Amino acid sequence: MHFCPNCGAPVVSGSNFCQKCGANLKQEAAKLAALKQGAPVADMGKKEVATTVEGTPSTDTDTGTGTGTDTDTDTDTDTDTDTDTDTGNGHIIASPLTFFERESTIDKLKKTNEPAISSGMYPQHDDGQWDRVNRAKNEPTEVPKEMKKSVNEVFSGQAPTFGDPAQSLHANEKSDYLNEAISHNVDTQIVREDETAKKQHALDYEKKLLVHGETVREDNLSGTQVSMKRQLKIQLNALYQQIAITFKVTPKTGSIAKKFERIRQRVSRQIEGYDYDEISNRVEPLCEENHVVTQQDIDFVKRLIQKYRNYYLPSQLEQKLDYLSGQSSNAIVDAEHLNNMQKYMHVNRGSLEDDFVSLLKGLNNRKGKLIFLVGNVGDGKSHLIGHLKEIHPDIFAKTNINIHYDATESFDPQKTAMETLFDVLSPFADSQIESATKNWIIAINMGVLVNFKRQAEVSGEFNRLIEFLDNSGILTSHTNADKLNSVRFSLLSFRDYPLFDLDDTGATSQFYDALFDKVATQNEGNHEENPFYKAYLQDKAHYSMRLTHHNYELFCRPEVRETLKYLLIKIQIESKVIISTRALLELLHDIIVPDKEKEGGIITYQQSLPYLLFGGLGDSLVIKKINEFDPLSKQNRKIEELMSHVYNSQASLKELVNAYLNDDDARSIDWLWNYFDDDLHLHDSVGFLLRIKYLLERKDSVFDDATYTRYLHLLNLLTNNAGSDPAIHQFYKAVKQFIYNWSGSPQDNYIFTYINAQEKFGVAVPFELEFKGIMTHDFDIIFDLKNTDAGTSYHLVIDYDLFKLITRVNNGYLLKNEDRHKYVNVATFVENISKSRRTIKDTLIGNVETNQFYHLSYDGMDVEMGEK
Repeated sequence: MHFCPNCGAPVVSGSNFCQKCGANLKQEAAKLAALKQGAPVADMGKKEVATTVEGTPSTDTDTGTGTGTDTDTDTDTDTDTDTDTDTGNGHIIASPLTFFERESTIDKLKKTNEPAISSGMYPQHDDGQWDRVNRAKNEPTEVPKEMKKSVNEVFSGQAPTFGDPAQSLHANEKSDYLNEAISHNVDTQIVREDETAKKQHALDYEKKLLVHGETVREDNLSGTQVSMKRQLKIQLNALYQQIAITFKVTPKTGSIAKKFERIRQRVSRQIEGYDYDEISNRVEPLCEENHVVTQQDIDFVKRLIQKYRNYYLPSQLEQKLDYLSGQSSNAIVDAEHLNNMQKYMHVNRGSLEDDFVSLLKGLNNRKGKLIFLVGNVGDGKSHLIGHLKEIHPDIFAKTNINIHYDATESFDPQKTAMETLFDVLSPFADSQIESATKNWIIAINMGVLVNFKRQAEVSGEFNRLIEFLDNSGILTSHTNADKLNSVRFSLLSFRDYPLFDLDDTGATSQFYDALFDKVATQNEGNHEENPFYKAYLQDKAHYSMRLTHHNYELFCRPEVRETLKYLLIKIQIESKVIISTRALLELLHDIIVPDKEKEGGIITYQQSLPYLLFGGLGDSLVIKKINEFDPLSKQNRKIEELMSHVYNSQASLKELVNAYLNDDDARSIDWLWNYFDDDLHLHDSVGFLLRIKYLLERKDSVFDDATYTRYLHLLNLLTNNAGSDPAIHQFYKAVKQFIYNWSGSPQDNYIFTYINAQEKFGVAVPFELEFKGIMTHDFDIIFDLKNTDAGTSYHLVIDYDLFKLITRVNNGYLLKNEDRHKYVNVATFVENISKSRRTIKDTLIGNVETNQFYHLSYDGMDVEMGEK
């Protein structure tokens, strides 16, 4: 940045004249150069107080809080060099070009902890330099009348004030200034002349501004603002040095703005995208000459210094969240030695734990018993056993319990896992079971249990055990609760203890709530302090806030956790996804911690929680299913209106979000705007709006899902044995009509059993549906129905997908061939139920297009045909 030697106003490099005062810049520069050489200058205009020039320009030495000297080896032709010397202790020693050279000499001699000059009499630019306004001349001139005061009056603080630019020094500052000069044997007469000249210059400067129609801002010229500008300069230099140290970059010289521009480019490959933009958009503007400094600016730069000091320190929060990852060693549980995190993360499984403890308490040392704990991979079988051993060590010790923790592993390199399992179970073979005295718990996956039964049947050694497994129903879709416990065998299956329940509000899960709280609760100081939140606070104290921390903040919002719980239950009911505890924990890790490797190390808004949840990649089946429920994929009138509004709006995306969300929700995602680089396309903008809205305000009418809500209501009625409720009866009527629509019907109480490919000829049989019962299993609705004249009833299993189809058909949707191919169970049901004694005696055949049919009847002796 260049300044006019006459008035101190900033000028564009290469200009011939100052746009403020009209001075010829070359002539003024020549005068200044002659003045600095001590030579007389001709044609100087009006006379002013003469000064002498002492000292030489200093280079920019940044000591700040960093290390090393800022020496520029760059061949940059930029001549706007920062000539201030930052002492690093709160002082800026001005160069001879900053203001009167004699003051510079005095300041360099001062070496104290007080600012060199704090009068605030000259406007200061953001780079920390005073306006370069040396208008002194070799020969002295007469001081203006209003400024003719004795030295004692000037330094006593009684001198007149000429507006804010020329406000007098405080008495203590002036006396310190004079005393310091005396203590260093500086001619006090020269000091007095400097003071008088400064006042004259300030008065002239104010007049120049008024002539050009400008006013002087008091806050820009006040002592407070001057002090804050100095503080900001010191902190900016310290930040520059810290960034250079952090990224191992050699510091350069130049203006502070130029230095930040350079270093930003040099570290662009090492720095995160958000941090790069932060330097460009938030730090570099602080270096501009017209920036008005606030305390918030200074505090902000101080925080950045701490941030870059800790930039490569491992995040405590990310380290804790890694415990949730499926790649973590924590995912493998040693039931003999649960670590502290595994103990902390335990969530009570309710009746499953209670039933398990009851079985354990019923064991004795006289008759050995075999207990199967059956579940899928990651359900927490080993964890549950380890937890119960922790809280009930007496039971395990007293009843001589042996445990085979993982029936998929072999501990003998010469044997397979199945051979090891046969060895473990040998005391319960038919030939040894009566003499068995040891109790065993087998934690086993469902697939392994199926393979064991198959091989045990071949061996013929475990017939009693096979009979128990068959009676329990564990290998079918329906477990027989009355057959899960016998004298020698017992069985507990995680499948029989779902992680969520249905109630009048829809679906709820105490397990999910408790598990989410383990990660999100802010219970600092309690007996069980949340290690995740504690780690978050530790990172925050070190100013180590990354996108992971903001995702964590968003997850901690109750509305977001409620939406996540809603989605988890929804994909289990609608898509039959099995979610193990391990898969759930991995999900939490994957939607909070960005995957830097997949994005090439660049962190953007697409690594924020809404995008990781609805657009996340990877092998997680849970996230893949949640992707299918992305609110962007929904289509309804309100969403179409939103798309139209976004397309036609001139507002920014941030303004749209602020208008679309309530105030609290909009404020909670302010951090997210730091990760947006450019404007998004229409599709992405709508997607962002919908995803954020869905997470924070899912119950908004734009996301209304009446079909799913109705299905949950029916399930809840059936779960609570309310089969006679009018809603159940209404649904039965809809199912009956659906069967007629599925098959087609020429007239009441008949359905087609055959229609040719041209759909011209068809055969129909009598059909009168009779209701036998209704129940629910595994979140399906099961009707027990029969044809009135038939002796056998059949089950029609209706899952959520079929429920949606039934609803659509009853609302006027016409079935397509792909529907009939997809729902094979409906075709099988109709084929079975249409058979009856009456269909043998009563059949309609005819033209489907004209609806002209003939009635075929059989009286036991002959077939008769008549027009129907």
